[in-house]
Amino acid sequence: MRKKLQLFLSLCLVLFTSLGTAKAQSLPAFPHMYYPGEFVTEVTDGMKVVITPVGQTGGNIWMQPEGSYLQVPATPNNNGKYPNQWVETDPSSYGIFIIEKVGTMTNEVTGEEHDTYRIKNEATGRYLKKKDRESSIMEWTDDVEQAFECTILAPEGYPENTIKDGVTYEPVTDNPRAWIGVGGTIATPVVGGYIICDANLEVDEEGNKRYIYFCAYEGGQFLSYIDTNQVGFKTYSEYANEDYSTALYTLATALFNNNTDFDSYPVGNDVGCYSAAAIENMKTVWAEFETAIDGGATSYEACAAIYAKIAEAKATLDASLVGLEDGKYYYLFSGVNDYLNTDGNELRAKRSYTIPEAANVSTTDARFWWQVIKGEDGTYSLKNYSTGKYAGPITDENYTVQKVGDTPFAFNIETATSVPGKTGYFTVIGTNGQQIHDSEVGENSYGFGVVRWNNVAAPRGCWKFITVDPQMIENVVEELAQERLNVELNELYLNASATYNKERIYTTDEAENDGVFSIPADGKLLSETQITSNAQHQGEGSIAALLDGDMQSYFHSAWSSAYAPAGQYHCLDLDLGEQMQIVTLKYARRPWSNQNLTPTKVNIYAANDTTNATGKWNYIGTYTLKQNVASTYQRTVDGVQVDSLIANAGGMTGFDLGATYQYVRMEVLSNVSLDTRGPGNANELGGIPYFTIAELRAYAGKFDEVASKAFMAVSEPVRNALAENLKIASAAYNEGTATREIIDNLQQAYDNFLKEFADSEVVKTALSDTKSKLNAYNSLLGEEIGMFPAEAKTAADEVVANVEAYLTDLDEKGEAITLSKVEELVAQLEAAISTLNSTLILPEVGKIYALRGVRASNSSADARGENALVYATGNGSTLKYVVDTLNEIDPATNLNYLWKVEECGNGQIALRNLATGFYLDTLQNKLSTALRNVEEKALVGYQSAMIPRGFNLIIGKYNDKDVYMNFQGDGVNMVTWNVAGAATNSNVKFVEIDAFEPETESDALYATWPTVRDGYQIMTLPFGVYYVEEESAQAYTLLGEKAGEGENNPTLELKAINDGDIIPAGTPFILQTTDTISYTMNLDAYDPFNIPYVFEVVNPENGTITGTMTGENLSWDVFGKGVFRNGNLTYISSETSGNRSIPGNSGYINYVETTETGDAFIELTGGSLTTGIAGGVIVDNNAKVNVYTISGVQVRKAVKAA
Repeated sequence: MRKKLQLFLSLCLVLFTSLGTAKAQSLPAFPHMYYPGEFVTEVTDGMKVVITPVGQTGGNIWMQPEGSYLQVPATPNNNGKYPNQWVETDPSSYGIFIIEKVGTMTNEVTGEEHDTYRIKNEATGRYLKKKDRESSIMEWTDDVEQAFECTILAPEGYPENTIKDGVTYEPVTDNPRAWIGVGGTIATPVVGGYIICDANLEVDEEGNKRYIYFCAYEGGQFLSYIDTNQVGFKTYSEYANEDYSTALYTLATALFNNNTDFDSYPVGNDVGCYSAAAIENMKTVWAEFETAIDGGATSYEACAAIYAKIAEAKATLDASLVGLEDGKYYYLFSGVNDYLNTDGNELRAKRSYTIPEAANVSTTDARFWWQVIKGEDGTYSLKNYSTGKYAGPITDENYTVQKVGDTPFAFNIETATSVPGKTGYFTVIGTNGQQIHDSEVGENSYGFGVVRWNNVAAPRGCWKFITVDPQMIENVVEELAQERLNVELNELYLNASATYNKERIYTTDEAENDGVFSIPADGKLLSETQITSNAQHQGEGSIAALLDGDMQSYFHSAWSSAYAPAGQYHCLDLDLGEQMQIVTLKYARRPWSNQNLTPTKVNIYAANDTTNATGKWNYIGTYTLKQNVASTYQRTVDGVQVDSLIANAGGMTGFDLGATYQYVRMEVLSNVSLDTRGPGNANELGGIPYFTIAELRAYAGKFDEVASKAFMAVSEPVRNALAENLKIASAAYNEGTATREIIDNLQQAYDNFLKEFADSEVVKTALSDTKSKLNAYNSLLGEEIGMFPAEAKTAADEVVANVEAYLTDLDEKGEAITLSKVEELVAQLEAAISTLNSTLILPEVGKIYALRGVRASNSSADARGENALVYATGNGSTLKYVVDTLNEIDPATNLNYLWKVEECGNGQIALRNLATGFYLDTLQNKLSTALRNVEEKALVGYQSAMIPRGFNLIIGKYNDKDVYMNFQGDGVNMVTWNVAGAATNSNVKFVEIDAFEPETESDALYATWPTVRDGYQIMTLPFGVYYVEEESAQAYTLLGEKAGEGENNPTLELKAINDGDIIPAGTPFILQTTDTISYTMNLDAYDPFNIPYVFEVVNPENGTITGTMTGENLSWDVFGKGVFRNGNLTYISSETSGNRSIPGNSGYINYVETTETGDAFIELTGGSLTTGIAGGVIVDNNAKVNVYTISGVQVRKAVKAA
């Protein structure tokens, strides 16, 4: 029996089998294979090893032979990506690595000297690439200058206070480059284990360092995790001959995803099929291979020759694959036996579908036809024949039903080589990496929703392309053209009918429109047997309730799918007992204060035969159910029956059926919640509105010309023209015989009608919306910033009152409103809101404010944003906030908290931070991204947050929608977010700082800059500093590098800046701090309204320090320079890319010789700046004692000496 090894390379090679359509791939040669040996206990230059994670998991790391990622696949995906996991295998020649020594470095914490290394793959000659700051992925490069430089140290122990489940882990070390730790796993030090750590620390703009390790996490990544950062180096030896036979078998079968039953490969001319000759050739070669294996082919050379022959036969097989043809139409049949189609809005997969014979094809089948359109880049788009819409775009959200759209979306369509049993199938993966995937979610009449998923190895992600018979397309061309005309007419006809009927008022001689319903019922509906519904909810409400005269009982259509037909509107079918042409319905809603379930718009159908076999419901028109009559009902209050009035409880709506009919169907299209909230937020069941009605009657009706004022105001020829065209269109609508002439004539008649039709409902709707909006301003009235003047709200209320009075007067006079008056009144209401908004009290230009978070009193949003202060930490740096819920911080004591308004109006504001002199910046197409300040004046938008004193600052756009400044939840940064409102963290208020007065100097101004806790750093500030010496902070200038005497090391000589000296703006200096993380300084300025900022750094020629205001990346060929990292001095060279990135408000040291002796010095224990730098201590030359390194200064209000 053959022993099958789980070989990395065998699995990796599946990547090269038949990617794309009919496209052969070259395969790597048969590899040499090796046994892993013993752990290497000493790292030496040039050693060749295999690498394995230890201390938390097992397995060897291999580099994919032709790719750029160091990720180990167990099962490679069809798109060339691999699951991130470790597998324990024997290494191949692609898994041998060379460890090359680069140089040395000084440990940032311990001061020790460490060798640094590069990691090179022997087979490809590529180097492990330095980490991308935006990614943790391991990549490879041919450019040695881009190689990852690292330290390789044996694990020394855990960070101090490493505790898990009550256990404290030892030993403890203060060397981060040799840390192991406890996290998702518990790392243990292993003999032969090593920590590979980036020689170049990641340092953010505030100077915080981050150690990056070569981690055995999800397939190998650059991460800061110390529970998966231990690897081992092993020796290796080549396979014995007998094991090459096993390796050959494993590699060869893996080429075909272990599917070597070539008789199962589809043969023919259909897409996804192979040529018979290529399969026969493959079978012959495979038989020779099996004979050789059984015969004991053992040497590497013999196995390599056999493998090459198999690879050649496979290339021929792949080349014979029948691919997709540009422009052709296909059915897409999923791996779980569904057919891809569309409902015109979403992608659907229909299970109960059978491809018809060409003679029996219909327009319904055309929804299953997808045209494959090939792009110049080799990608494809899929266009539906019936709708003309394209599949996609595919969103990034898993298991979301995907849409179709009007623009092409690009897919990579590739053979599904990784899915067992799906030979001949393809995966359809968007260029954004997202795949269309069959599902069992969101079923409707078109099938299940097709969703986004990323598991290309699943049968649901596989699709067979079946060619559509051209005769099918030819047979349906005329029918489909007719269907498209019908769809176009349907939309126009429904709208035109609804408008035509909207103000045609029908009454009856049999009842009054008075909100009173007799007991027993009168009119044509006398028994509940005359009313039926397709969607009655069982257990809540009844049909009998419609006729019982009791306003508190009601009919309820289904709000549960158990009682409603999927995809059908809910109806009431009425048997009038006799044939009639004009019918008037009288109705009342359920007496809830909540009117959400009240039906508002209906389709009316009529029939004389309702049997399924011969009956047909004819569409009559679309009508609005007006709720304009009050009604009363009795309810019990404290045990006493009292009459209650229901305003707008119901009314009457009538219609002319055009002929006599006995049966009328009322199909509910909308309810109040759908009208006010919109789709997706309304009382709906699968997109279908459900409803309640308390009472319903039907009478013989009549058209009331006097009451139909708005309709009759349209000239008779125009009315008659629309009526005639609606009649013609009605027949075409019901029979499905629309023509271009009918559509165009109806459109013309409808347009002419709209030019004369004055719809008072338009004004009433605008009036209702305006009143609702104005109510929100009642809590926003006052004279403070962010409020609205009471008189402005009063003026808006007066506009509303005037419009209401006009409509009331019109009704009392029985006159119709004119079209011009409708437009005028709507414009007045819109202007009332916009005028009120324009009175928002704004911060004043030239004044100084603090920006604090503010929330609605009943908000459940994260309380971190309440009263929090927004501040800047440096020039070009991230904006942050500090929690100050109890209002304990006085922002006037720190310019970082203060913002000067330099422009404000027309919806835009410019805010300048007083500490940095930089402006709050805009940001486009970024969400949840930290905000910064910038030198160039930027204008951000503003709007009222509709809470007292609250504003939303509009930072930019994301997907064409506004994004706002937001207090990051569970964080400290100000970020962009796409939601604003009372219950969010996107609200700020402007708090004026009254401690300052224009043209009046202050006693002192203070600003604070972040520092390292203990150490020294370069500072370059945009303002002059009146230096005040403190115990926790000492400032120096740099004289230069002084040569050491005898065997002594050279030193950097520092000259102390005296108490009371001025440090000019833009001049770099060295700051030493002790036990603090920030430094508060006095400005050499006294007028906060006119601080003389300097953004051009003062860098004299041949200066000892080069300052940076907003950050700088030095070129790769720098030499003889140094930089402070976390309080320690680090050498800058072409090999240390991380150190060449200089943050803002900082700088770097240049090699300048000096013979002077300073007030303090930094001993260069690693030699001159021209050769290397070691971190040293600052020594006071007078006191001759050590001065500890720094990284911060305790906040202190320094006061200038007299």
